[in-house]
Amino acid sequence: MTGVGLSLPALMRHNSFGNFWCARVATTMAYQMQSVAIGWQIYDMTGSALDLGLVGLVQFFPTVALSVLVGQAVDHYDRKIIARPASSQARSAPPCWRSAPLRDGSPEIPSCCWCS
Repeated sequence: MTGVGLSLPALMRHNSFGNFWCARVATTMAYQMQSVAIGWQIYDMTGSALDLGLVGLVQFFPTVALSVLVGQAVDHYDRKIIARPASSQARSAPPCWRSAPLRDGSPEIPSCCWCS
């Protein structure tokens, strides 16, 4: 079985794979940074470890709960129809966080934190 496995340097010579790999690494890093920033903001706003834990749970739970449903939908429908709303929602969350400061001096968790 020759040619079945390719080493990483050989794969990186393919421009399309290199672009895909760089995009995946950058996206993963961005999501991790966003999760940390949301955690810091929630803890700064509320000072409560419970609220921080609940936000972490809310960020994690939809991935687990919807993975089977979305997997079935992607198998039956065009992937672009499913990917566009998901990516637009992911792009809309950070500006929402940036525009949600403390109101009237009281900490208020913005509703967009539950969908980011």
